[in-house]
Amino acid sequence: MSQPNPNNLIEDAYAFKLAIESLTTHIVITNVQGVILYANPGVSSTTGYSHEELLGKTPRLWGGQMDSEFYALFWKTIKEDRKTFKGEVKNRRKNGEDYVALATVSPIIINGELEGFIGIEEDISEHIHREHQLQEQADNLAFAKAKDDAIMANIGDGLIITDPQGIITFVNNQAEF
Repeated sequence: MSQPNPNNLIEDAYAFKLAIESLTTHIVITNVQGVILYANPGVSSTTGYSHEELLGKTPRLWGGQMDSEFYALFWKTIKEDRKTFKGEVKNRRKNGEDYVALATVSPIIINGELEGFIGIEEDISEHIHREHQLQEQADNLAFAKAKDDAIMANIGDGLIITDPQGIITFVNNQAEF
């Protein structure tokens, strides 16, 4: 079996670092205590904290917005069970603005020992905002339809509505007589 070419390993590591650092997705690596050892530029973009403010701190800097039961399950999953945690997390930017992130945190296990964690977050606040807007529009349309149906059902004259093919789609009570 041939030995790996060290130049290729260096080039591969450099390319990998460039890829990670160009992502807008937020990526952190911490030690077992949760102290940040590495944060890509996406962390600063998302949280508003500078690289210098992040290193040596914990994600509590922008996190800590969930209840204690959430964090108990979170730490049990990643530290005790040594499994990946995935879920929505409410966080707060440096400027005080709350946001919701889809978070994935995995344990880093080397030779059977827990060495730290890698966390990836994606700000999904805008997606949630759009979902709420769409739901509000759907609710408004349903209300308008119910109102129109009530008016048509109770109008004094007989009313028959057809689709473009001439198939009857609505008949009010007065038209049935």
